[in-house]
Amino acid sequence: MALSMIPEITRYDRDKYVKVNLKNVKSSFMKYYKKESERKNYFGSFDYGSVMILDNRFGGKYNKTTYTFKFYSYYNPPVYSLYGLIRSFTFNDYRRLNYMYCKNDCPHLLGCNSHGYPNGDCSSCVCGPHFLYPSCQILYLTRKNVTGNCYYRIKSSTGRKVAITVNSMESSSTYYLFNVLDIYYRSDRAVTPLRLRHIHSNLVIPPLYKEVYLVFHDMFSPTNFSITYHNSK
Repeated sequence: MALSMIPEITRYDRDKYVKVNLKNVKSSFMKYYKKESERKNYFGSFDYGSVMILDNRFGGKYNKTTYTFKFYSYYNPPVYSLYGLIRSFTFNDYRRLNYMYCKNDCPHLLGCNSHGYPNGDCSSCVCGPHFLYPSCQILYLTRKNVTGNCYYRIKSSTGRKVAITVNSMESSSTYYLFNVLDIYYRSDRAVTPLRLRHIHSNLVIPPLYKEVYLVFHDMFSPTNFSITYHNSK
């Protein structure tokens, strides 16, 4: 594939994240769905928003669905308009490419690789969304009630994983980029978060990490939401 990146659907660990229906795949397209037989360093976790996520009707017989995401229907493949824009490389895609081709170019900046990667001239780190320059280790946090973007971190006091339930979320805004909630619930914070806008019944997010980061985007119009959380057993 281009730049040696492979479709997420072919990753060795893909069965943890997607359910593939090979019966719906045309024989001439099977190569795009063949799972790798050996574990490799993919330079990051499975990313639902990666540019390497295939349309879930790609190569499908009679336009049938070839795969579905396991966890949430809110990750609806293909993720072409995740941010209301034309689909493009995500931050995590760029980070992967940096790992693949430039990881030894800036040895004094290796510390930014957990949530970022060195820029072209090795002068600083390019930080992922919501991480503070220059080290990319510190998250934005909201210290008081504000309008606009709000940032919250929920961290287990015992080191156990955090379980979150979004009970409801309703917005009066009709613009897609306003009043949305991003939930970073996985240990790899560079991957695409779960993005929500309207929730009318409980959405349970399984405990996968000891810390969850929430970002409310552009809270300019009235929004009602309810979230509960607890340490997992």
